[in-house]
Amino acid sequence: MRIDATAAPAPSTELAVITDFSGIVPVDFFKKGGADDILTKLEVEVRAQAAKLDISTETGRKAITSLAYKVARSKKPLEDLRKGLTEDIRKLKEAIDAEGRAADERLENLQKEVRKPLTDWENAEKARLAEHEAALSEISGAATFTADNWQRLGSECIRDRIAEIKRDDRKWEEFAVRAEGVKAIALRSMDTSLGLAERAEEQAAEQERLAAEARERAIKEREEAAARAATAEAERKATEQARLAREAAEAEQRRIENERIEAEARAKQAEAQRIAAEEKAARDLVEAESRRKQQVEQAEKMLIAEQQAAARRAQQAEADAKHAQEQSVEAERKRVADEAERVRLETEKREKNKKHRTAIESAAIDAVESITLMSPEDATAVIRAISEGLIPNVTINY
Repeated sequence: MRIDATAAPAPSTELAVITDFSGIVPVDFFKKGGADDILTKLEVEVRAQAAKLDISTETGRKAITSLAYKVARSKKPLEDLRKGLTEDIRKLKEAIDAEGRAADERLENLQKEVRKPLTDWENAEKARLAEHEAALSEISGAATFTADNWQRLGSECIRDRIAEIKRDDRKWEEFAVRAEGVKAIALRSMDTSLGLAERAEEQAAEQERLAAEARERAIKEREEAAARAATAEAERKATEQARLAREAAEAEQRRIENERIEAEARAKQAEAQRIAAEEKAARDLVEAESRRKQQVEQAEKMLIAEQQAAARRAQQAEADAKHAQEQSVEAERKRVADEAERVRLETEKREKNKKHRTAIESAAIDAVESITLMSPEDATAVIRAISEGLIPNVTINY
């Protein structure tokens, strides 16, 4: 580590700041108490310089400002060093975690490899036992299902399932005794269900025979009733047709008589309408002639009034045009004078603003030079950047 210090006549703000970290080991510096020596030396030097400054003078206050700024500037390289150390630690942790995961995976694979023969045997044994249990459960379930559903299954289906259980050629191994007991219980239950199904089928066959005989009798009775109904319907239709023919003849006669009466009434109404139309036409002709004469008289009066009004409008338009021309000339003269005055005032305002901004920026440049000990060119560049809005959140009050 190198600490730069520049001596200057009092009051001086040339502060030793940490600028070179090539000699610092980050792990040592950021451990507990590792930075004490460096920071203590820096604190002693800063406090010694601050004690020599006179706050009652403008120069002393500027020097204190510059001293505080340089202390703040010392934090940036330390922060960069800390972040670099943190990133190295993060990368080291990631590498350690990756190696740990790889080791876990290899050990887990080795465990599976060593245990695989035993695992395979255990799985095969579980499958063998499960097959025997499933077969026993299927036999017991078949008996229970048959007992619950013998009516729907029927005797033939039950006999087939009994024969299938009796033909069982499965190698039951240690389940042989238990399998014989389960099959015996199932066969007894299914024999009972078979007997119930056979009796139910016999009863159903007898019921079907009786129902067939009843259906035949019902068909014969329906046919005889239909024949009787057809005869009665034919007689009814003949009577109805005779009645309808008689009523149709009577209705036709009434229609002819009504049409004759309506025709006579329409003829009388048409004659009355013709006479009324001729009388109305005569009245309309007289009224139309009267209205025509009134319209002619009104049109002549309106023409005379319109001619008089047109003459008055022409005179007024000529007077208005002359007045508008005079007002336009006066308005243009005033606009030119106002524009000249506006340009003069804006020019004066720009000149004043320019002088005002120049004065403020010159004062700011002088202040930056004295506080930061910048060259006049650098101080000018900083103030120009602030004035043009290039530095965020920093402005100059004009």
